[in-house]
Amino acid sequence: MTAPFVPAALANQSITWIEKRPTPSRKLFRPARRDNATRALRACIAFLAKLDAPDQTTIRLRETLQQDANLFDSVFFPGMTGR
Repeated sequence: MTAPFVPAALANQSITWIEKRPTPSRKLFRPARRDNATRALRACIAFLAKLDAPDQTTIRLRETLQQDANLFDSVFFPGMTGR
């Protein structure tokens, strides 16, 4: 994967999302880390969808982020039991 092109007009926008954090006694497992990444992507997608008159570059960025989020959502992590 490569980083998508972000138009200069959008480069410094602030995006907020909720991220799962590890507790002091536990680590954050792969599915939760993947979910954090997709939450960040979906927050960006939602921001881009709310723009009044997006240009073609912004629409392409939103579509690229949507494809990436869908790809990440499809990743399956098998259980670690039975080692």
